[in-house]
Amino acid sequence: MRTLAATRGACALLALGAVACATAQVAVPLGAPERTLLSEQEAVLAIQEALVKAGALAERGYQVTLDGHSFEADAHFAQPPFAIEWVSADDRRELGALLPQGTSTSPLQIVSAAGLDGAVQVLVLDPEAYAYEANPLRVQRGAGGIEDAEHRLRHDVDDYLDYVRDQGGRP
Repeated sequence: MRTLAATRGACALLALGAVACATAQVAVPLGAPERTLLSEQEAVLAIQEALVKAGALAERGYQVTLDGHSFEADAHFAQPPFAIEWVSADDRRELGALLPQGTSTSPLQIVSAAGLDGAVQVLVLDPEAYAYEANPLRVQRGAGGIEDAEHRLRHDVDDYLDYVRDQGGRP
């Protein structure tokens, strides 16, 4: 009988130990945050996807002039003309404060410029407004990843298209 009781006691201790091991959580180091901005290529692709999905007939590249400075907007569409510009690092260096900086809470910035066909309203999209977390461990725990940034960008282009329609434009 002692051996049976001893065996049962040992089994109970082993079972408790297994439960304790199973419930103990091991902290996995997340690593440092990796705040990243969409590249111009990623952004222009997301913009094009949003325009195509909305049925907007857009052309790439459109020469505009803002306060005497010329630059090429990334997309041009609708009558009267509307355009979208993703502000690259080169654009920011060349045009500086002429192009307003958007934020994550206020990404939609519109400027009036001159285009080949007259006045054009340009949606200026700043990469800072579309920062995302590149560390996959942090994304798994709820931080916004690249898909989230691209989704926000497409949503903002959709909002701009609503604005274009409200202004009488036909995207």
